[in-house]
Amino acid sequence: MRVLWDRGRATGREVYEELRPRRRIAYSTVSTTLNALVRKRLACQDRMQDAFVYAPVVSDVEVATAVLDVLIETVLGGRSTALADYLRTRETARQKQ
Repeated sequence: MRVLWDRGRATGREVYEELRPRRRIAYSTVSTTLNALVRKRLACQDRMQDAFVYAPVVSDVEVATAVLDVLIETVLGGRSTALADYLRTRETARQKQ
């Protein structure tokens, strides 16, 4: 998803080429993952000439918000203050670097 969020749109080959230098990955894995994202309605696909072009349907902020909501409810029992304290401490440490 990060590649799609950063690019806006990309073919499976473009996603693969961007990921390949960072990690050992097969093209078929990228293709399978992109198709799973489409099935889950996190991305959409359009047929352009000989290849599918994928685009995100949800933003990274929307996904982060949903993940954090689940984390707060399931792990922290609905108490977000622990997470807020951690984030403040982390930001302060980053600013000192």
